Amino acid sequence: MWAVTAIVSYLSFLPILPYPGLLRIGSVCSFTSGLNGQNLESPMARPIRLGPQQTADLSVISHLGAEMLEAVLARLNRQEAPFMTASDLRSLIQDCLESEEQALALARQLLGFATYCRSANEEPKEAIESLLASLRDTKLEEGEKTNLQKLAPALRELLEHDYVNLSSKALHLGFDYANIYHSGNVITDIRPVFSDGKDKIVGAVISQTLRVHFSSGGQQQELSLALDNDDILALRDACDEALKKAASAKEMMIDKMDIKAFIVGEETYGLG
Repeated sequence: MWAVTAIVSYLSFLPILPYPGLLRIGSVCSFTSGLNGQNLESPMARPIRLGPQQTADLSVISHLGAEMLEAVLARLNRQEAPFMTASDLRSLIQDCLESEEQALALARQLLGFATYCRSANEEPKEAIESLLASLRDTKLEEGEKTNLQKLAPALRELLEHDYVNLSSKALHLGFDYANIYHSGNVITDIRPVFSDGKDKIVGAVISQTLRVHFSSGGQQQELSLALDNDDILALRDACDEALKKAASAKEMMIDKMDIKAFIVGEETYGLG
């Protein structure tokens, strides 16, 4: 399931979700933040270990000016729709920035950290402090770290925005389950039937095994189930029916109830 793969590769720092947990390091930090570069002491800020995707996105974001982030915030404040999907958010951000790469980086980080705030029960201010405390352990250039510190107030305002939080919440709800499917395949075996003397193959049995890979409680799991021909046909029909029901439910929510809706997998943290 490519949607889950995108989330797992991106949100490796999130707790509670069925993905690798948050890795906290340190307990006390001092950092410079704010547009005026004032020094902020935060004994509660605990660095988080950022993965390659987060670091790459932060590098891109560090080169945005404060005026660009303010333009995104102003555009969000002018919206009147009650709900915005992740792809809607990305499109809005892209209208305010210079490239698709910038829009993807900012949208991914905003949605990821909004979900982190909800899962870790942290306020956006605390999440930004934790982010800044993590910069010293990244491979970002010193200039990029300084720029991110200066952009912290604008990033916090964006992270506090209702549209960002609702988009993140909708994504989170789609995967808020104890067990999450990752991939699966059906393996076909040919098993020989030997004669009583075990010296000849007198027949063969063809069998099917459904192998499912999933995550549970942050651990990768595998399950194998033997299927007969009728089982496979019934499973195929059930999948076809599920697709039809999901499409019908989405159509009803949008056309009959005027509520924006999406099917899980259509919107992801990867935004692409």
